[in-house]
Amino acid sequence: MKTNHDDPRLTAYLLGELDADERAELEAELAKDPEARQYLDELRQATELLATELPKEEAPPLLPSQRESILTGRLTPYRRNRVLTILVPALAASVVLAVGLIVLLDGERGRQITMDPAVREDTEISKQESANAEGGKIEISDFRDNSAAPAEEAVGGRQAEAKELRADKRMSEPQPAVAEPPPVVTRRMTAPQEAKPAADSIAPMTAMAPDEESAPQRSREIAITSSTGGQVLVTPAQKAEEMPAESFRAASEEWNRESYQQIVENSFKQVTEHPLSTFSIDVDTASYAIVRRTLMQQHRLPPADAVRIEEMINYFTYDYPRPTGDVPFSVNLEVAQAPWAMQNRLVRIGLQGKVLEERPDSNLVFLLDVSGSMGSANKLPLLKESLKLLVGQLTHRDRVAIVVYAGASGLVLPSTPGSDINAIVEALNRLNAGGSTNGGAGIQLAYRTAKEHFIEGGVNRVILATDGDFNVGVTNRGDLVRMVEEFAKGRIFLTVLGFGMSNLNDQTLEQLADKGNGNYGYIDTLAEARKMMVEQIGGTLVTIAKDVKIQVEFNPAQVQAYRLIGYENRLLAKEEFNDDTKDAGEIGAGHSVTALYEVVPMGVEAPRIAEVDDLRYQKAAGAATALADTDGAPADAVEEIVPTEVRHELLNVKLRYKEPEGTTSTKVEFPLIDSERSYSEASADFKFAASVATFGMLLRDSPQAGTASFDLVLELAQESVGDDPHGYRREFLDLVRQARALRQR
Repeated sequence: MKTNHDDPRLTAYLLGELDADERAELEAELAKDPEARQYLDELRQATELLATELPKEEAPPLLPSQRESILTGRLTPYRRNRVLTILVPALAASVVLAVGLIVLLDGERGRQITMDPAVREDTEISKQESANAEGGKIEISDFRDNSAAPAEEAVGGRQAEAKELRADKRMSEPQPAVAEPPPVVTRRMTAPQEAKPAADSIAPMTAMAPDEESAPQRSREIAITSSTGGQVLVTPAQKAEEMPAESFRAASEEWNRESYQQIVENSFKQVTEHPLSTFSIDVDTASYAIVRRTLMQQHRLPPADAVRIEEMINYFTYDYPRPTGDVPFSVNLEVAQAPWAMQNRLVRIGLQGKVLEERPDSNLVFLLDVSGSMGSANKLPLLKESLKLLVGQLTHRDRVAIVVYAGASGLVLPSTPGSDINAIVEALNRLNAGGSTNGGAGIQLAYRTAKEHFIEGGVNRVILATDGDFNVGVTNRGDLVRMVEEFAKGRIFLTVLGFGMSNLNDQTLEQLADKGNGNYGYIDTLAEARKMMVEQIGGTLVTIAKDVKIQVEFNPAQVQAYRLIGYENRLLAKEEFNDDTKDAGEIGAGHSVTALYEVVPMGVEAPRIAEVDDLRYQKAAGAATALADTDGAPADAVEEIVPTEVRHELLNVKLRYKEPEGTTSTKVEFPLIDSERSYSEASADFKFAASVATFGMLLRDSPQAGTASFDLVLELAQESVGDDPHGYRREFLDLVRQARALRQR
């Protein structure tokens, strides 16, 4: 069956305008038409290109009435989508034509080009402008570390900075052969830079032209040079399945300077040896967005260590009951068959944070990375548009300050009422990228600014937005983490937002958020920014419980072995559960948190578990010895040492948490009885969480994946999409299909 490319449903599908029935009908047609799916993917990429490139076009001045309408009003979704429906095809053609003309002309000249004359001007700010809120002025401190340099040295520094930025934008040219040649990525052409008013730009940006030998028809290709010397040319619109498998693997492994913490997957534990499992909860969602970007934008499988299964599961919301008592979250337990190992049981622990009727007053400090590495369209330009969405949610009861950092740090906007949208947006618009990255100095200034305007009983939070490429000042991860951890003790929490690709320092950003009593998100599109800054603003800003820990005790009369799925970076020693000095995770207003355990019941063949020698000195009588002696014995032998009144329980869940400004924890506990439900009897939320966990295991090539396959993931997810108002679960289906295509290649 062939789908008509002029079918308006295709555009409506991309824009999320179809209802559930229409979307399902179209997806069924697309499943039978590979050509239509490819066309749809190209249309999606054109839309994303427009979303990043159109803001760079200089617009004519607005009339006062127009400006007021933009700042105070909102286009209805219907009108906005109708406009996009009409303009997307025409504008896509215009962008492609413009890019082609630029490359064609530059291919003849073979010299440096600048996309806008304004960015060529020397716009470095070398002195402070006095702040005057009534007069509309904004204080801008010199954050470039050249205050003592002579004029000619400053010019040289700017030239060096521009050279560094160009090198960062183009990555690097192939180097002469050496003993250990590093992977090299060469960009044939960089994206046009964002046009900015010369008078207010903080640092200039330029773009490099293609090499003279580069053919115009390859102007938008990316040459990936492998360590063996070969090159692979990849266009942004090229489908993964169109590339040779060998060449695409080189692209997947080498076009990447990102840093992820190694994950050693949790293995099965014998209950007789390890009856307790303890971990800190996690509400971060960055991993899912990184996986989505890697699959859908870069058309490659994500690095295994980028796949944190708990963050993928917790990206989605679940229909858990809201709390009704004094505890700020509800606890929901469910058990059914594990879909990848039907002989085993899958236990779901779900927490649902309370929703606040009114958000507390907020004291926010935006800590923004404006270094040279932030120059690309998916970094600083996207960062600014994302924060404007957040600013639109603030009121006169909130306050916002903006601190920036590059070679040094500076206060761009002193603490300003959230209702003064003009001043905040103007300060954001003035930012431009350039220089090295001194993140440590910026963090210190941001926390000092937040402390000066501290709101008792309110939200006091620093929002760090960066690609994590710290290379000046305090660059050691341990020192940065300790610095943030110390500031968090002063009740100023941290939200970390990651942007961009290729040099994202994911592991540093994750640890900063963890120790800063905050959350870590990755923003790859404006839609993701809207999710965090608008739809889930309560959870992003407001903490309802901190240092939340979970400890699960398994009943040896019912369970042989178990494993915690994900949370490898959040494991705690059993003694740390009752230690109130031990830091743990936070829950935001309205946040849901889900954890899964795979459980091997008694009477089922247990997985292979590494054995240890018998102990020489620990043969004393007692429960521990009795349990150890029953290893491999029938179930009734274990039951004899388990109290009769709890023998039928599968496990007991204990939680500890503190109030946002408290220092002493509260404990609650909930036993779970296995009613032996099959997977088909499980709730839709249980099935969807299981499908996401299965997907994560496949992406990680987990040895625990059992009979899992991408087809199984699609089957599980499709039957549990349910009410999906924002389309996130249906988007997940697209990710699974893309991963399946990449793996089958």
